[in-house]
Amino acid sequence: MGVVWVIEKPGRLALSLAAILQGDVAVRAFASIKNFLKLGRLSATKPHAIIIHGDDFPGDLANLE
Repeated sequence: MGVVWVIEKPGRLALSLAAILQGDVAVRAFASIKNFLKLGRLSATKPHAIIIHGDDFPGDLANLE
């Protein structure tokens, strides 16, 4: 099974990308890019894909490499 990390603001419920993908792939959700950068490094399991909901973090995306 593939592993996908999703970075999006919480509170969307059924419309969240994490909720949509759950069941098809293993999903780990992060509530902010700051949490993703901090906690992602600590994870023993690395993702096959990382999805960032860009509308949630317009100012932060410019600084990601």
